[in-house]
Amino acid sequence: MDFARGLNRAAKPKTATGRILSPVERVRACLRGGEDGQALVEAAISITVFMMIMMCIITLSIIYKNQIILTQAVGSSAQYLQSLTTAPAGTDPCALTYSYLQGAAPTLSQTITVHFTLGSNPVITNNSCSLSEIQPSSSAGSENIKVEAWYPCTFVVLTFSGTGCQIYATASEVIAANE
Repeated sequence: MDFARGLNRAAKPKTATGRILSPVERVRACLRGGEDGQALVEAAISITVFMMIMMCIITLSIIYKNQIILTQAVGSSAQYLQSLTTAPAGTDPCALTYSYLQGAAPTLSQTITVHFTLGSNPVITNNSCSLSEIQPSSSAGSENIKVEAWYPCTFVVLTFSGTGCQIYATASEVIAANE
């Protein structure tokens, strides 16, 4: 309605005194119409900034949710791997643990990279190992087995995309030597 008042004011060919306005004077009268559109401009700017902040908060909360899921899945996978040290010969504890990890984190749709480390032994990265590789020697007594996992966190906020982001989680469990 305020906009229509401005148009009507510009369309009136006469002033209050009855003098006829030129086209230039009519345009000036329309542009000088006061603060009719100021609230609309302020709202447009404020809503844009508010929506950008909300999108950043939502994106970061999704990344945080994935971090919590990965941490929980890695912790339970380490406990599962610890229980597999007494499994029958011929089983692949690393492959079983990797599939357990994927089952514990079903909402993580991209590939999870997993490393297994027993004490000071080299890292097992191919998700396949023998039972002897995760059991400490009888002279060692007991050792820590560590499960580490990485998950890519891809996100887009406006035109900025973060593709090199990695979520990391680790868990350790003590494995006693079989005597």
